[in-house]
Amino acid sequence: SARARHVPDALKTLERGSRNFPRNWLFPFYTGYIQYFSLGNSMEGGRAIEAAARIPGSPPYLPFLAARMLSEGREPETALVFLEEMLKQETDPARRVVFQRRLLEVVVERDIQDLERAVDAYRSRFGRTPGDLSDLVPAGLVRRLPEEPHGGRYLVGADGAVRSDQLRQRLRVFRGK
Repeated sequence: SARARHVPDALKTLERGSRNFPRNWLFPFYTGYIQYFSLGNSMEGGRAIEAAARIPGSPPYLPFLAARMLSEGREPETALVFLEEMLKQETDPARRVVFQRRLLEVVVERDIQDLERAVDAYRSRFGRTPGDLSDLVPAGLVRRLPEEPHGGRYLVGADGAVRSDQLRQRLRVFRGK
């Protein structure tokens, strides 16, 4: 499409803007937006949004958007480090609560990704989905099952998808088609 042809030029322009105006959060924000929504690159999008979130005066929702993108891009550890750092700097008690809640959501996403990789390995080895996640331990695919941080449990479906019984949905950024 014509829009897709302009993406490289737009990214170059935004990079120049970031270099020339390093205190303007909009340049890395739009870079992240294009990386994620136009190119489907959640890792690069998350890193750019993370950079925008670190700029004073940026909107308070940016750390949460960056954490979602990084988690979706299979880098929840990076999202956790970022959120922990933002939490240390945050002085507003209400925002601290939101950061702590998001941290727990990212922990759940990290655990789910780890467990799904182990379920895939189990399926490869045994030709079937484990009946219960505890089957992964004697198979040597995980040392122990992680504790669900909200006090619940992780469950595996017949399709191999893992979920928390405490959260309705996984940590994802919602995209239109």
